[in-house]
Amino acid sequence: MPSLNNQPIFTPLTADEPTIVAQATPVGVSGVAVIRLSGSEAVEIANKIFSKPLANPEHAKAIFGYVHAPNQPEKTIDQVLLLPFKAPASFTGEDVVEIHCHGGLAIPTQVLEACQQAGATFATGGAFTRRAFINGKLDLTQAESILDAIHAEGQQLSQFATQNLRHKTVAGYLTGLREAIIAIQCELVAAMDYPEEVDEPPREALQQRLQAVVEKANSLCETTAKTQWIRDGLKIAILGQPNAGKSTLFNALLAQERSIVTPLAGTTRDTVSETLVLAGVSVKLVDTAGLRETADLVEQLGVERSLEAAQLADCLLYLVDSTVVTDDTLPAEDATLLASIMHHEPEKPLLKLLTKQDVLTNKASVQGLIHQQGWQPLSVSSGDGLATVLQWLENMITTQLQSVKQANNAGVQLCLTSRQQGCLVAMTGHLEKAIETLCESAFPLDLATIPLTDALRQLDDLLGIDTAEIVLDSVFSQFCVGK
Repeated sequence: MPSLNNQPIFTPLTADEPTIVAQATPVGVSGVAVIRLSGSEAVEIANKIFSKPLANPEHAKAIFGYVHAPNQPEKTIDQVLLLPFKAPASFTGEDVVEIHCHGGLAIPTQVLEACQQAGATFATGGAFTRRAFINGKLDLTQAESILDAIHAEGQQLSQFATQNLRHKTVAGYLTGLREAIIAIQCELVAAMDYPEEVDEPPREALQQRLQAVVEKANSLCETTAKTQWIRDGLKIAILGQPNAGKSTLFNALLAQERSIVTPLAGTTRDTVSETLVLAGVSVKLVDTAGLRETADLVEQLGVERSLEAAQLADCLLYLVDSTVVTDDTLPAEDATLLASIMHHEPEKPLLKLLTKQDVLTNKASVQGLIHQQGWQPLSVSSGDGLATVLQWLENMITTQLQSVKQANNAGVQLCLTSRQQGCLVAMTGHLEKAIETLCESAFPLDLATIPLTDALRQLDDLLGIDTAEIVLDSVFSQFCVGK
């Protein structure tokens, strides 16, 4: 192989594509902004706007200097660090140059314009990661893990993403399924093409092998369903009668005035949601309209959405104003609503809270509910009981995480995206068709190769093997510019 300075020459598959440029850090006021160039002319373009010659820059060694207008060193833009990466030892697999300039709006914009004037093309969303995929630096599941890592609100999802990015856990698991299908397909084709030399494989054995693949795929889908809350956030619905203190608790948990709070009943007319992070997991709190019979059309719509929120939530907080409790007896409306919720969501974790303890004059009126029925006293105004609510929520998260770890110990440590799940479900559907075909002795053996080919196509789309452009466009369009 030809070499330069004793280094093998690497020609990226994207070598004929234009050199692209974008800001890799968020736009806005900051100490440093990173402008990234990638492509065969990255060093040449950087050389036109940098104060020092870059004929053969040392790989991954920062160079201090100044950026100026193309070939106009007297028009200085900023003092920078320039960091070159030679192909293939870069994120994209191409020659890459990073320009670390001061942050803000004006300076990064001027540096980008200088790069563009020197011959670079502004990058579209996901262009750098797409080139990394095309040049074999990443598989498609790793590219999607980068997207997960960027958008992760809690550390659990970021850990899943980093694990796959480093160890290719998704691709490794699914490649095993793919190889099993290919092996069966090869046996069928060999028996059809060389009937005199290769005996037809026993149909029952083929069915069993395909069923094993289906079961592994189904197990992965089931595990992903159990971990979907890590990706979407654990949903907590705050329910109760109007003026029970739902919005006050909502604001207290968020440590900000997000929902409107007044002494008037029915202030919240719609669901309001916000996100916080507890125990390394994104938690989506949903403040709901008070649950009551009402002639107000707008409020009634809010009540309907509250019931829907309860159905969609992973955990429930039900609040009752302790000042309206008499002799350990809940108001009839609360008793009815709570019974309905527990009937429709019997397995859903539920914390029952008696609010406004700070203004309750007759403490004895609720002692039976607290000591015998598991109600927790709460005063958001004084803070008493708030720690109990937070601890209960963290316990729910810990319990959920334990179930995930048990699945991980079984050998499946994945949290698939909706696209990946869709491909996997479609693949199992094709495999089941192949099994049905093999079950019918009247059907020729070669009919089973058709659904097997379709199953492999789904896996190839999932892994990014000979994947159609429309699939790649769908994946990489979700990335921001600069990544």
